[in-house]
Amino acid sequence: MRHQANDIIIAVLAVITALCLSACGGQKATETAPIVDSMDVPVDTMAQDSIDSLAANQPIPKAADEYFNDFIYSFTSNRKYQLTRVRFPLPVQRGSQTTFIQRAQWHFTRLHFKEAVYTVFFDNKRSLDLEKSKTLKQVSIQWFHMKRGETESYLFHRGDDGQWRLEQIKYSSIDDYADAAFIKFYQRFASDEAFQRKHLAGEISFKTPDPEDEFEDMTGTIAPSQWPSFRPELLHDDFTNIDYGQSLKYGGQRIVALEGSSNGFLSLLFFRHTKQGWQLYRLEN
Repeated sequence: MRHQANDIIIAVLAVITALCLSACGGQKATETAPIVDSMDVPVDTMAQDSIDSLAANQPIPKAADEYFNDFIYSFTSNRKYQLTRVRFPLPVQRGSQTTFIQRAQWHFTRLHFKEAVYTVFFDNKRSLDLEKSKTLKQVSIQWFHMKRGETESYLFHRGDDGQWRLEQIKYSSIDDYADAAFIKFYQRFASDEAFQRKHLAGEISFKTPDPEDEFEDMTGTIAPSQWPSFRPELLHDDFTNIDYGQSLKYGGQRIVALEGSSNGFLSLLFFRHTKQGWQLYRLEN
């Protein structure tokens, strides 16, 4: 009976995972459009104009600067507001060279919200709470462009007036990134199925909401052979991180958060470092 109950839980988890992926667009990693520099391509499309028209009619709450996530939502949904929160001329640093973007040259950008799902990397579950912190002074939204080995960072700072502003764009080598080793591991894990299979724990535990009771969770385990039925779509050539100040204190642990841009989707992949290297050992939806 215990095995039968576990099989039922696994079947329900498969359905929930499929529904979650459908809700967040179900976009395959291999179909992900490459991320381009926002200042290179104008975004005056009909769809974006509709978004701007709706957002422009919504007043920006005074508390928008209290949490960075509230600020960045307003920043990426309202063109007029965005222009007021970029410090011009905006420095753009590539290696030792710095150029500047003037106000008239700026193109509106949706940043990570232009993707159905974006990734955020943490070193432990407690650091997830940084997203809700009121004390943050600096946040960096980063893209990892793996094919060209480059990190693109948008640096935001909250000034003495309590307002968040974009203050710099910086391009650097992925090799210079503080967590480059894990970023490269994740990229291969997400793109190479044979490599992925070698980096799964003997059992993968899971937790997911009970579809029959929103206040309860279902828990259980799946075998590595069952993982392909449950894994979310993993971006791998161009993907993001939001650096809220997470440290790398817990060097043997990583959590990859897959977050929906507009639908509340959240999936957490837990990794730990063993003698066999990094291994995925837990999934939470």
